[in-house]
Amino acid sequence: MRNNDNEEKIMDAALKVVSQNTISGTRTAMIAEEAGMTPSNLHYYYKSKDEILNDLRTKVFTETFRDPMAGDIPEPQNISEALDYFFLDKIDYILRRKEYDYVQMDFWVQAHVDKETGRLMTEGYEAWLTEIRERVIEPFAGDQIPDFDKDLMAHLIISMMQGASIQYHLKSFNLMGYFSYCKYTIRGLLKKFELV
Repeated sequence: MRNNDNEEKIMDAALKVVSQNTISGTRTAMIAEEAGMTPSNLHYYYKSKDEILNDLRTKVFTETFRDPMAGDIPEPQNISEALDYFFLDKIDYILRRKEYDYVQMDFWVQAHVDKETGRLMTEGYEAWLTEIRERVIEPFAGDQIPDFDKDLMAHLIISMMQGASIQYHLKSFNLMGYFSYCKYTIRGLLKKFELV
């Protein structure tokens, strides 16, 4: 991704326009208008919509597939605290950074027809699964849960987060209550292995 003030302004405009109009409904002229520049000025930085979308995809994937437990944060003392790092981060996206949520979902759809988007989406998803497994499940499950079950739990946690996005953006509901039920469900699975 490029790094210059005008290019960042174009990326911010692209994020907003794509979140409102989808990838297929977005035109470069719409992005230029949102960025407060002429289409010819935008084309000085980006020659095509595809170039803009490539950088937007990088921006969105870098942001949405990042590890919410990275950095200087206290170590979780139990699986509920570990889940909170991921669940509260997802709630923040749904409520305050919904443009990223919308655009990530649109790229998810594009992954079926664009090989590079599919490859990058798969890499991001795999990294997310690994983070959840290593930071949420492994520290509290250790060797007491078979690898097969650890993998399925990581998939389930991602499904819970993505499911919340899809449902909430269609019709808002109590996200804190939803994620409390999600934690209850995960704890119920752990009881099967006598870990809670």
